[in-house]
Amino acid sequence: MAHDTYTSPFQTRYASKEMQYIFSEDNKFKTWRRLWIALAKAEQKQGLPITDEQIAELEAHKDDINYEDAIAREKLVRHDVMSHVYAYGLQCPKAKGIIHLGATSCYVGDNTDVIIMREGLQLVRKKVIGVLANLAKFADEYKAMPCLAYTHCQPAQLTTVGKRATLWMNELYMDLDKAVNRFGDWLQRKTGGRGRITEGFVTGTMVFVIGAMSIMGSLSSGLSGDHTILYSKSVLDGVSALIFASTMGVGVLLSAVPLFLWQGGIALLAALLSPYLAADVVAEINAVGSLLIMAISLNMLGVTKIRVLNLVPAMLLPILLCRFL
Repeated sequence: MAHDTYTSPFQTRYASKEMQYIFSEDNKFKTWRRLWIALAKAEQKQGLPITDEQIAELEAHKDDINYEDAIAREKLVRHDVMSHVYAYGLQCPKAKGIIHLGATSCYVGDNTDVIIMREGLQLVRKKVIGVLANLAKFADEYKAMPCLAYTHCQPAQLTTVGKRATLWMNELYMDLDKAVNRFGDWLQRKTGGRGRITEGFVTGTMVFVIGAMSIMGSLSSGLSGDHTILYSKSVLDGVSALIFASTMGVGVLLSAVPLFLWQGGIALLAALLSPYLAADVVAEINAVGSLLIMAISLNMLGVTKIRVLNLVPAMLLPILLCRFL
């Protein structure tokens, strides 16, 4: 009997091999064993009498699941977790007394479910990126092919096949700022819900990343080693961060990560990017950025709920308009 494939009436029609493995018995029970190893290490760190030899024995058998022993035990105890604890103990006689020590079935059951769902969503994300790439090619290929548009299920004016494909793409792109907000929400839950972490992270990211000083300072740093503009910008950002943090909390501090990646990336690729970032292009990027900051301000005042992060790709348009069109 195969244990490396998720069994479902729909698997042959819809599920990829990668998704089938994520929901397979192999992945499930290997995750159980990794959780038991993590539990043993944590308990050892807290002072429980668990030896390195016992942990090494557990790690040596984390991937070779003895299903026959677990199935036989299940018929006796009618409990899936205890059956696999017993089976794991047969392979690890020195460590069998510390497997699942002090835990409940929910420790492996619930945590494994969450891990599997996360892995499944990560795979879906990769597939969606591939779909977007294919749709982009399709939209460009058929951008001039006319087709009939509809409104209220009635024929309307002409559009193009390419334009319609971009609308399909937009449905996928609309989740861009949701992903960032989910990250902020996760951080907020981890800190007990204190402060406005999501808002602080998004606001700090947009305010500190957008602007001519961010681009020109990074270019100057990368091309000539002159960090003067970045030093000046860091002082301004520091003052602004203190003001934002007083109302939005630690989320503002976390915006340093995308800022580092943005400015560091431009500095490292300065020689490659400098031909495309002339003064007129930077001025136009700054103008677009100013509009985005205005949208952030309106959101902070509660006047609007503009999805600002969905509009960030617009900052690349000046490069295309000024250099290639």
